[in-house]
Amino acid sequence: MRKNAYEANEGHIFGVMVHSASVAAIVRDFSARERINCHICVTTHESALDDAAALLARGCEVLVCHGGSREVIYCQYSQQTVFIERSDMDLLKALLKAGKETREVILTAHETERRDIALMESLTGMHIHDVRYMDQRTLERKLAALIKKGVRVAVGGGATALAMARLGGRTFLDEPRPENIRVAFARALALARSRRMEQNWIDSLKDMLAFSK
Repeated sequence: MRKNAYEANEGHIFGVMVHSASVAAIVRDFSARERINCHICVTTHESALDDAAALLARGCEVLVCHGGSREVIYCQYSQQTVFIERSDMDLLKALLKAGKETREVILTAHETERRDIALMESLTGMHIHDVRYMDQRTLERKLAALIKKGVRVAVGGGATALAMARLGGRTFLDEPRPENIRVAFARALALARSRRMEQNWIDSLKDMLAFSK
């Protein structure tokens, strides 16, 4: 049977961190189809760092992240983290689904993410409320203010879905395309191999120094 690029990964294990069960299912199906060895964790902003530490403790060499808390994880584990990119195409697909119910919608994103809201409004014909946040508390406060104004539909990740459910609104999740997942795993594989080679070199150097004493 032909081996794909992931099967020849010398036992590398990836930890995948996502914000919703639906995205977890998409990644799980992809990893099973491609025979990628990974542990998938549905996380929250509050538990992201603890969940990341737990995955690394389980032997995961690289963290593959999708969702708003990825920036927090990257700040803590920058040498072991890659992203499943949230492309404008992913968001447009979710916006078009939401557009079947309303012409006014909330679009959430982390403060560091760039979004061309004017272009999205032009393409969809919708009025988009651009909500940016750094933490869950800020996200919920901004969503609550818009709910009070009658805007009850949002597009975003799992954190947005949880907040909107508590506030009485609805969320259309931005789900990654297979191409984005494939690119992220390819980057994870390259990073894992590089880290292992670096560690092997360090171990060899230590052995040489110990032998020379």
